[in-house]
Amino acid sequence: SANALADRLSRAGYEVASVGQSPLSTSGSRVSFYTNPRWIDCTQSGVDIQEHFGTQPEFMAAIRDGYAGDALLNKVAEAPEEYNRFSSEDKLLYTPNAAGVNVLCIPRNAKLGGRYLTELVLTAAHETIGHLGEQRTSEYVRQFFWW
Repeated sequence: SANALADRLSRAGYEVASVGQSPLSTSGSRVSFYTNPRWIDCTQSGVDIQEHFGTQPEFMAAIRDGYAGDALLNKVAEAPEEYNRFSSEDKLLYTPNAAGVNVLCIPRNAKLGGRYLTELVLTAAHETIGHLGEQRTSEYVRQFFWW
C-alpha cells in the first residue's frame, strides 16, 4: 500500500545524486542529519545533554580523571598543542564533530558510580529524545560528545 511504502521510505537513508550523476545512481551520498528536516524536528525539544552534564562537577571530574586511562586521549591531554584536531579548555578535551562544532571528548573506559560515562550519556540522550532508534540516538549524541 502507499502508506507502507511511505513508512519504509521514511525509515530509509536519504540518498542524493551528485551533480551530473543519474538520479538512479547507487553512488549518491547520504544527506547530513544536521540538515535533514525530520532530524531537526525530532531533536528540537528536550534538554541539551551537554548542558545537563556540564552542571555536574562529578561527571566533569570523571572525564578529566578518565583521560589518564585512555591511550589516545591521555597523549592528547599531555600535549594538546601537538594535535590539531583537538583543543583543551579547563583540562577538558574537545574535537570538531561532522558539523565542525567542538564537542567534548569522553574517555571510553571512564566510570562514575560504577557506570561508564558513555552509558550515562546514552541513557540521558534516550530520556531526552525518546525512542528514535540507535542511529538517531547516536547522531544526537554526536552533536555534543565524541568517544
